[in-house]
Amino acid sequence: MVLTAGPGAGKTEVLAQRADFLLRTNSCRYPKRILAVSFKTDASRNLKQRIQMRCGVEHASKFDSVTFHGFAKRIIDRFRPVLVDEALCQDYKIGPEYIAGKQITFKQLLPFALKILRTSQIARNAIRKTYSHVFLDEFQDCTGDQYELIKLLLPLISRITCMAAKKPPHPLRASEIERFERNLANWLKLDAADAMYHRFQGILESQITTLQICGVITRQGAVNLLMRMGEARREKDAAADVDTPGGLRLV
Repeated sequence: MVLTAGPGAGKTEVLAQRADFLLRTNSCRYPKRILAVSFKTDASRNLKQRIQMRCGVEHASKFDSVTFHGFAKRIIDRFRPVLVDEALCQDYKIGPEYIAGKQITFKQLLPFALKILRTSQIARNAIRKTYSHVFLDEFQDCTGDQYELIKLLLPLISRITCMAAKKPPHPLRASEIERFERNLANWLKLDAADAMYHRFQGILESQITTLQICGVITRQGAVNLLMRMGEARREKDAAADVDTPGGLRLV
């Protein structure tokens, strides 16, 4: 479910009411929990406080309101041994620079969490068994890593509510479209067997969704960009067939 509205329209309050209903009616059955992921600490704290005011501390204890990076750190803390190559010690720190085994940077939190989820089925199953519902705040602002994190959760948790701000037309429309074209060109340089190929494809699809939500393009514009991706891929495959020995050749 996607909830889209302008700033100050009450999106956060709707999520609080939704969580209150799920907790009070036991739709989120013990020992399941509800996860709310926000971009900013203030937004995360605000939503948690609203839940506590609505349904009390006992019910609110089943509601985890965190930022993307906070959620990533929880994953790392719980499944740290999965990171065999990094060999993080139990009391690892977060600092300005990477120190093998002892300290990671803030920017490494999401990539390390993604590595854990991609590598470990146990980690993915643990999240599935922990959360019955997921709330996402400001979905339109998701980065590539954040979007991929959500995509990894999607097959595991069926009830995901996205909260997105409906913003006025983007002032940098031309540059945003140009950035998409550059990403598309980089994607086409990759081989389909390359792991980065699918990651880039996810980034492109996320960018199209973000452009539509932010008002940079219309729904039809999003469809056109998706068709552009498909056409570009087919053109490249056709060109590869021409150059492949034994394949179709131009005369």
